[in-house]
Amino acid sequence: MTETEQKLLINLPKNFFTHLMLKDVFARLDQMAETRQTSHDTADQIRDDLAWADAVIMWAWPTLDEELLKDAPNLKFAGHINDGAKGVRAKVERGIAVSEARHGWSPAVA
Repeated sequence: MTETEQKLLINLPKNFFTHLMLKDVFARLDQMAETRQTSHDTADQIRDDLAWADAVIMWAWPTLDEELLKDAPNLKFAGHINDGAKGVRAKVERGIAVSEARHGWSPAVA
């Protein structure tokens, strides 16, 4: 790892990390950034890892609201499979780029 390498928090349900179809995706992300794979469900669980991260890829929970974001000064990007208005608003107000891909996941559950 170099000093300029981005820190990417990947917070998804545990089964994502063992799914064979996603193995190569996570390997590529590991080449592009220093990554942490977590499966946090609550604000208290994610707080320290979020404070470490420059970017996060996650589902919709826990909601990254103003309270959590105040402890994440380096966060510049949040990619979500789903996100709500409260979370998006809090991130945009802090200048954090937000990407939401809810509809990209829909065919997998249809």
